[in-house]
Amino acid sequence: MHGFWWRVVGFHFLVALALVAAGFTLLIRRGDTSWLMGVLGSVLILGVGFLVGLYVVHCRLAAYQQYSARSFLPGRKLQEAKLADNRLKAGVCAAA
Repeated sequence: MHGFWWRVVGFHFLVALALVAAGFTLLIRRGDTSWLMGVLGSVLILGVGFLVGLYVVHCRLAAYQQYSARSFLPGRKLQEAKLADNRLKAGVCAAA
């Protein structure tokens, strides 16, 4: 999963996000209140949101596939399937 995340995000995206963060920080230190601050801040928030969202979505999908595959093995009871779903809802990605 980490390999997929790195392939999608890539080095160039992280460099661009770092440059936006540096420009935003520089303008904050100067006390600038122009429209450029709003644009850079918005781009920074959206970029970080994209990084986090991509990771969380794929982590939850991997956890769901892991537990759903286990819950439908022959001989499993309904209670065990519900337990697997509850573990998924509790945030298995936080432990990963």
